[in-house]
Amino acid sequence: MAEEKTFRLNKVTKEFNVGIHTIIDFLAGKKIEAEASPNAKITEEAYRLVAKEFGNELLIKEAAQNVDIPKLRDVAEVAVPQKEDAAAAKELNIKVTSADVFQPIVEKPKLKVVGKIDLDAGKKAK
Repeated sequence: MAEEKTFRLNKVTKEFNVGIHTIIDFLAGKKIEAEASPNAKITEEAYRLVAKEFGNELLIKEAAQNVDIPKLRDVAEVAVPQKEDAAAAKELNIKVTSADVFQPIVEKPKLKVVGKIDLDAGKKAK
């Protein structure tokens, strides 16, 4: 006798990039009962219904993983025109507006010492 294949709800939610309660609510609408626990199992039939309904979420997830987002630090180093670039542009007779030339703020804020606390002020020497 062949056993029916089951799928853990936690794996299904990760696969289709949707929440547990979203899947539970969807299955409840299809008159299929499932426990709202990550360790709960759903049948192969329920899995096929979820795959049909949320398959486009899987495509969106895969597309999002392929997007290359540069780090903010890399963008600041590459995309910010410097004053030297503006001087070179003037030599080449390229019109540069003041909005095109700016310096990134890379200076870290410095601490200002306002006062000192004497930790030994309350103690008396014995």
